[in-house]
Amino acid sequence: MPMSRRVMNLAHLLTQNARRHGDRVGFFWGDRSWTWREIDGHVSALAAALAGRGIVKGDRILVPLQERRRAMFWSMFAAFRLGAVWVPTNFRLMPDEVAWLAIASGARAFLCHGDFPRACRRRARGRALGSASSGGSATAGSARRP
Repeated sequence: MPMSRRVMNLAHLLTQNARRHGDRVGFFWGDRSWTWREIDGHVSALAAALAGRGIVKGDRILVPLQERRRAMFWSMFAAFRLGAVWVPTNFRLMPDEVAWLAIASGARAFLCHGDFPRACRRRARGRALGSASSGGSATAGSARRP
């Protein structure tokens, strides 16, 4: 029996919906909403920023899942768009625990808010995650390649 081996990257869903339903609301968060086109734009911008820092297919991106933060969805689809591995973690973890997860997972990037990356970098023992502001309060960082 013939089988298809075709797969679809979930981030392509955003692109397709942006083309088909561009001005329709695709995401609600509290009293705010985003159209499919806006979502695709946010995801594309984040994916481009990560790619610009050297993140490629197969790399792991560590993301503390923040309560009430829409950016976790953007980060998930940006990772999928790059073919990277989205590594979600609990935002309530202490910096030591997040640093351990970064090392154990082999994360090449760490996305979070505020000064949290500094605390993690100090504890990552030579596998320091870099950081750079990405326009808002989010931080996009990538570890150096071996």
